Amino acid sequence: MEDMAYQMPEEWKLFQEITCTWKNINEQLLAISGTFEMLHMGTEHLKAMGTIMGQFQEIQGGFDTYLQKRKQVFPRLYFLSNAEVLDLLSEARNPESLRGYLTKLFRGIRKADFNVRGELISIESHNGERLVLKNPINVGAARRYVEKWLIDMERETSWAFKNALKSLKEEPVSPLRRLHQLVDAYPISVLAVYCRMAFTMIVEKGLTERTLDDSKKSLETVFEECRRQKKLKDIQIDCTYYLSVIDALIDNISSSQTDPIWYTALRYYWHNDNVFLRVLSLSFSYNYEYGITSRTRLEPERAYFNTHMSMLLVERLRYGSIYNHCDSMAIQEFTYRMGRAVIFYKCSPETSPEIVRSLLIGAIQSGTLLLLEEIDLLPHKVLGYLLSHMAALFHAIDKDITYYRMGQLEISVSPSFSIACSRSSELKYSQLAEVGFMNSSVSGCPEFKMFNEPSHINRLIKDFLHQFEQLFAIPIDLFLISQEATRLRKQELNLGVEHLVIFKTAVANILGPMVKAQSERMFERLMKNTFFTKLSALDRESDHVKARQEDELPDKLKGKVAQVFNLLKSCKKVALVGPPGCGKSTVCYLVGKLLKPKKVNCICVDQTPFDEQFSASWWTIFDGRYHKDYVDFVDGLCENGQNYKRNMEMVVLEENMRFIYESDSTIPGWPTVRFDHFYDEKRELEMSEETWNILQLRKIDLVKLWKKHSQYVTYVLMQGIPFEPKARQWVEKILLKHPDLQQKIPAEDGKFTNMRSSDEFFPRIVEQLTETNLIPTICGTSLVELEKFSEALCKKFQQFGWCDETIRLGPSATISDFERELQDNIVFRG
Repeated sequence: MEDMAYQMPEEWKLFQEITCTWKNINEQLLAISGTFEMLHMGTEHLKAMGTIMGQFQEIQGGFDTYLQKRKQVFPRLYFLSNAEVLDLLSEARNPESLRGYLTKLFRGIRKADFNVRGELISIESHNGERLVLKNPINVGAARRYVEKWLIDMERETSWAFKNALKSLKEEPVSPLRRLHQLVDAYPISVLAVYCRMAFTMIVEKGLTERTLDDSKKSLETVFEECRRQKKLKDIQIDCTYYLSVIDALIDNISSSQTDPIWYTALRYYWHNDNVFLRVLSLSFSYNYEYGITSRTRLEPERAYFNTHMSMLLVERLRYGSIYNHCDSMAIQEFTYRMGRAVIFYKCSPETSPEIVRSLLIGAIQSGTLLLLEEIDLLPHKVLGYLLSHMAALFHAIDKDITYYRMGQLEISVSPSFSIACSRSSELKYSQLAEVGFMNSSVSGCPEFKMFNEPSHINRLIKDFLHQFEQLFAIPIDLFLISQEATRLRKQELNLGVEHLVIFKTAVANILGPMVKAQSERMFERLMKNTFFTKLSALDRESDHVKARQEDELPDKLKGKVAQVFNLLKSCKKVALVGPPGCGKSTVCYLVGKLLKPKKVNCICVDQTPFDEQFSASWWTIFDGRYHKDYVDFVDGLCENGQNYKRNMEMVVLEENMRFIYESDSTIPGWPTVRFDHFYDEKRELEMSEETWNILQLRKIDLVKLWKKHSQYVTYVLMQGIPFEPKARQWVEKILLKHPDLQQKIPAEDGKFTNMRSSDEFFPRIVEQLTETNLIPTICGTSLVELEKFSEALCKKFQQFGWCDETIRLGPSATISDFERELQDNIVFRG
């Protein structure tokens, strides 16, 4: 009470006046002897009570201001109620009585230990481990300012954790060899972090020196030692995970640290006396929160998988996300392995806006991960309050604004702040669909989260909405615009249409009716000024695409190329459905050329990709009948951003990748472009540059050409001769450059040599191969005639002296087997 009086002199004086007035009223009431006298004094007492209530409100306001000042010094105090903070402050002179509040302020700490002089010398986690502080904290020096020694405790705990790791790194003998001796000298949480760094070094050494078997033996030794002691259970789980990674690397014959298996694993490094974590190209710093443990005991693969998912979503975590109930377990694993502070709060219908406000302020300032569980249980008003502040916070973080205002309070935003929410698994419906952002300033709403658009379109959206609000003073419900844009995208008419065009139409449909008649011209001018330049640029781009199509496509395929081109700008995958010979491959090839300046790679995969190589820069093709296994793989890859091949190697999908599947049957769930068989039977097949090089030019190294254009060589050999209108001009240039080739062309090909008529442009080799009717069969991915085709091709190669004998293939041979045998048997002479 004395501390309160010292900190709040005015409120203390007012409280004394209230106490004196209350005593006088009580004495007067006790002195009354008659009923009429009591009724006469009742009016005066009523006025006095009104005055007392007003004074109490002033005191309450002073208390709130006082508590805000104390909480601002140590933001974690926001995680306590006002009553708990008052109790904590009142017991400032007796720190040992504050043990009950340490768990709420520091989730991993159970109690603090003091010496006889009242100094804080160590802290104890929930599993009984003690972390000794090198510099004891003099609690008495803080006197009544309890938050000061709490700040010192937070700082000293992190420093002691880091110092323990540093001492382990400086040990002359590797601590991995004597974990049983160190288990009593260091906390398990410290040893676990060190072991993760050591395991990372062991694996990378094995990759660099190609001694993964030795690395595996080293980890197996550590595993056996951990299994003999229960205290080392956490390290055993980590060791099991890295052993599984090494097994995958050995099976994949890996020798590079950039191997996808290791690149996607969780790696720990020590740099500049700090611990860093890496997964893929993302890097995170360890936060040294002591005592954080797993919320549940998961299997190693599941625990690390949850951690991976959370780290890959860390940007979404930073901006806030809403997860299912079970995903809170993954967030717990995420914080445990990153040493981050986390506050769990289970929402209920009784949760008030004041509680949500305190949790937000505490997490924002202290840099804590705030997990609000079952937010569907919040009252509708409180849920709207929470989502509005989340939206404004996302905007502040996106704009790199370091301060955020909540009412009259301006708070600094910690870079490590993040917030996540989980839904209740018991409710049959969600209130989230009913809560909009109407009560939040539109400038504080995350437009980039409302619309899944590229960054340059997001900036345009933000600028437009900001100008609209200033001009018309109309609140904008972004969910309505988002729903309208989603509806437009699903229409078949808008399939493949530019994002900006979709957004422009959605804005006009939603905001147009809101604008008054006298302001319509202003609205049209705003729309024109915002979108005209961008849309004009898109139109010029379309004209450029059309100009290229005029030179490279027959009339009946121009529309197909435009349709596929537009689809691949907005979709990850597309199916080209039609019979063999209808132009699917031609459209694929030309669409790829159009997408190349946009830095978009078309990934099309042949029938045996997942057990062999998979490269983001390849252009092979899903060609043939609909195959469920391959379609399921691509669906999972597009949905999750990564997937596992049959050999358990992880494939990570980059943002600029697209898939094309050529088939003669419809693929469920894929955007589809249909083709008709319009080529005549008498249509003359013409050769492309690659085909002519492979079949005719002896001076070109076929093996080098195969490696350089492997994806296109497969396309040429296995799927027939691609359509190339300008082949004749190219052949004329080749013959002029290599006159010796003309002398070696057979006499029956004299018409071809003279090049007098395009109607006679039909090489004898291609004619003979086409007459066997093998190319159309293979074009449909029927491999029954593959051996016959290889024999026919090798006969032609033998005529040129390229191949000594016919390639032998087994009954279950695949296209990849044929390619491999062909490369091994080709011999160049002359």
